[in-house]
Amino acid sequence: DGIVAPTFGAYAVVATLLFPFVAIRALAEEKASGAYSLLLQAPIDAWRHVVVKFVTLVLTWMLWWTPGLLALVLWRVHGGHLHAAETMGVLLGHLLHGAFVAALGLACAALTESAASAAVVALGVTLGGWAIDFTASVRGGLAATLAPYTPDAMLRTFEHGLVAGHVLLVALILMATCLGIAVVWADPAAPRRRRLW
Repeated sequence: DGIVAPTFGAYAVVATLLFPFVAIRALAEEKASGAYSLLLQAPIDAWRHVVVKFVTLVLTWMLWWTPGLLALVLWRVHGGHLHAAETMGVLLGHLLHGAFVAALGLACAALTESAASAAVVALGVTLGGWAIDFTASVRGGLAATLAPYTPDAMLRTFEHGLVAGHVLLVALILMATCLGIAVVWADPAAPRRRRLW
């Protein structure tokens, strides 16, 4: 609570408000220019294109952690305490949060016709999570049932030092679903009925 969560708290805001645009751009620009159609003619499956983009985005997300990790190293060098398991739990939470946002950005870019439309959808989902969290704290009901599985609530679980199996499973299912949507909807040759199915 003293150093790790506050230092990486800024990354939660970056993941919610900025990182979706990076992820969207990775696919939307190729769709708009027609380059993605050309890539699909290569002897590599469409899902591999999306997975490579996703892995690249996750590695970029981890590269962005450099200042935060340096802050933790400086904290430790100057005599501060860091519990390895708790710190790794927080880092795992931020990794899952960034990976989910990357997968969401790719799915939004695949579903929409332009990067601007994809950005609106992605921000609607990420900010909608905030709205669900707020509604759950005020009214309860269905929002209280959904709230533990919003991206920020999942991240808070990890920030408290908990690696909950059900939260991890839901995060992985959401990521896989978003990547599946990106693979199916980005293919310009796929008929709409197949995409919906």
